[in-house]
Amino acid sequence: MTKLSSAKGPLYLQIKQIIEDRIIHGIYTVGNYIPTEIEFEKEFNVSKVTVRAAIKELVNLGYLEKKSGKGTTVINHKQANTLTKNKNFTEKLVEQGNKIQKIIKDITVMTHETDSQLFKMFGTKSYKLSRIYLLNNQPYILFTHYLPYPLNILSDLDKSKENNDLSIYKILEEDKLEIQNIEDEFSAGFNQEASLKLSLDTNKPLLIRERTSYSKDGEILEYSIGYYNSDLKKYSISLKD
Repeated sequence: MTKLSSAKGPLYLQIKQIIEDRIIHGIYTVGNYIPTEIEFEKEFNVSKVTVRAAIKELVNLGYLEKKSGKGTTVINHKQANTLTKNKNFTEKLVEQGNKIQKIIKDITVMTHETDSQLFKMFGTKSYKLSRIYLLNNQPYILFTHYLPYPLNILSDLDKSKENNDLSIYKILEEDKLEIQNIEDEFSAGFNQEASLKLSLDTNKPLLIRERTSYSKDGEILEYSIGYYNSDLKKYSISLKD
């Protein structure tokens, strides 16, 4: 059973968000039915009215199509993206028929030394969230995210480690923090811990991605380091005018 909390707002919106993330990451795939209302009632321990309200939101957003007597079908997996009209890498993988899953490994509150780079980014404290991304059930990315402290939703995640698929953007949105600009840097290097968690030879270099996300005022909202198993799938970028 997936736990919901009335402190996080209306239950139907929490369910809508969970189902939306499952669609975006290929758990529920385009052209196939999502679980029935009865199955969602049991999973979330809510009424049929609450489930139907969540489904209606996703229909209105263009993710789902509901046909009387036939069930509800996924018709679109794309995530609304105000930053760019180009597809992000996860969207492309899902569009190609892949399944992306995120598993939270650890959530901690970090205290930074005044001369450290993280202190310059976040001040005295930040959250450190480590996740493994699975591509078709195989370890693909080890991501470590640093986020502002405090954030309401992370205190709940720290207790339950549920909602593993929740995106960084939605974690920030819970506190009305909106990303307006993203900078990415790529390099190759070695990291023994990352190689072991990705089931790779520790003597082989990894693709390393450093991402910094900013608010409209230039405040850093996220700093992340990702290590990719390029043997499993090469990272690719496509740009359109």
